[in-house]
Amino acid sequence: MKKFSLLLSICMLLVLFTLPAGAAELISQTETRQTVTSGVELIELKRMTTDGWQNVHIVQADLTNPKLSLSMIYPKSGAGTLQNVAQMADSYGAVAAINSDFFDSKGGGKGSSIGYNAVGGETISTPPIDAEFASIGLDVMGNVLLEHFNHYIEITAPDGTKEYAQHVNKYNVLGGTTIYTPAWGKQSLGASGTKVEVVVENDVITDIRLDKPAVDIPQNGYV
Repeated sequence: MKKFSLLLSICMLLVLFTLPAGAAELISQTETRQTVTSGVELIELKRMTTDGWQNVHIVQADLTNPKLSLSMIYPKSGAGTLQNVAQMADSYGAVAAINSDFFDSKGGGKGSSIGYNAVGGETISTPPIDAEFASIGLDVMGNVLLEHFNHYIEITAPDGTKEYAQHVNKYNVLGGTTIYTPAWGKQSLGASGTKVEVVVENDVITDIRLDKPAVDIPQNGYV
């Protein structure tokens, strides 16, 4: 039995029903529906409101359908690269996908997610430390969650010295420690200027790098 992927398509439903108080009043509305696949419909609303026209696109999915799965995705080239939604949906074979985050673009196809990303219990990108972004997800029971998440990552050296890691898999000013896992991509950012990179493999430090180019991130470790 073929299983279809539905990628963050429920986001638009939540947006539709969480409009702030004082939103524009509805004057008239037309609705069209198109079946995407079993259990999935694309709904288009054309709305005239007191603030003007609105075009609303909704993907409605029956998550009890055993042929459907809902997941968060990121570029297969790594969380440190950017692709548009159509490219990612095609690479994963999804029947529907919706952009659900903001991104810090560095140009040249490089960039990282600003919000919190996790897949199968693995953190792909930590929540931002300077803004409160809500995240959408599914728990192990299949319940949809809309929550504010935080993180705390503490690194302890053999002599007992402790360091707090600000981020996992993000481009940032690097005013503190950032951890890059294999989900980031093939290589780290490099140890230039005041940056220092520590390569950890199988929980053992294998290299400390100063003024050196990017290094391969161990599949069983991190930088």
